[in-house]
Amino acid sequence: MDAHEIRRIRLSGQFITSPCGGGPEAVVERMGAVQAQEYRASKWAVGLRASNCTESDVENAFNSGKILRTHILRPTWHFVSAKDIRWITELTAPQIKRVISGYESMRGMDESTFSAAFRVLRDELSSGPQARDVLSKKLESAGISVKDGRMPMIMMRAELECMVCSGPRMGKQFSYSLTEQAAPSAESRGREDSIAELARRYFAARGPASVQDFAYWSHLPMKDAAAGAECLGGEFGRVRHGGREYMFHDGNADACQENATFLMPDYDEYLLSYRDRSSAVSHPCTEGKISVNAENDRKLLISDGIIAGKWEESKAGISLRIDCEADDAVLERIGKAKARYLGFILRPPRPRT
Repeated sequence: MDAHEIRRIRLSGQFITSPCGGGPEAVVERMGAVQAQEYRASKWAVGLRASNCTESDVENAFNSGKILRTHILRPTWHFVSAKDIRWITELTAPQIKRVISGYESMRGMDESTFSAAFRVLRDELSSGPQARDVLSKKLESAGISVKDGRMPMIMMRAELECMVCSGPRMGKQFSYSLTEQAAPSAESRGREDSIAELARRYFAARGPASVQDFAYWSHLPMKDAAAGAECLGGEFGRVRHGGREYMFHDGNADACQENATFLMPDYDEYLLSYRDRSSAVSHPCTEGKISVNAENDRKLLISDGIIAGKWEESKAGISLRIDCEADDAVLERIGKAKARYLGFILRPPRPRT
């Protein structure tokens, strides 16, 4: 299996060339989780993968609680299905807590700080979702400082305890809900079952990928990632590439390559799902302009699955910087990719002048 085959199968498994039916919530559930620290970009990450989806469809799924936003896998926000929030949080929270413990100590926060804060949060949220600034004021009035970065740490810890998660947007503000109210049917799983299920979701949606890629994405210890990969059933294929074993779902092996040109959202799963991103390496003419491993290299233009330039959005519209050689066929595909994004945000293209 070469890099071209890896790209082709990944694009299908990630629902980019084979969009997922069932709405935004189906995309998030089948992906396991979708990175979502940049809220507007993450809506496009979901819309890119869903059939006939607009930005308002994703917003509605979020506000109705079909998809939730919380800190799981790594210490950053992800979209997750309301069905899955509890078991994925319980599986990945211990590792995240270890990562952030130093930041908590630097701010003078200990378990007594969090216990006091959690009592305030539970009291305030018991009657329904509350905006973040309301919760911040309530904590301050209870004598719990939220200054100097303490508020994000309090809310992240509350999320990691599976006590709170996202609520509906209140105007332009984000809110929080008690997890037991936002996701009353969310269930726990045993640890081994959780590892196996997370591995199944990961390799089905992101394969071909290695155990090292899965460990990077999930933030699980390598031994747990390897155990999860060993639980994959007979519907998963295994191949060697670059000295490593790659696993993928056989159902994606015959994938087509339509819509492999797209405007990639910031922090998208197409790159951030993998430790080794060399299969998306750019054309030689982009060398020195874009680093495939630079997570802050945002607004990337993907042409036939390969990084080919950048894009920007402004009030004037979408501007493109194409760094690869582009004949008429490539330019036509890029034009369709631009129109696809504009259709998602329901913004008509500007007429040419």
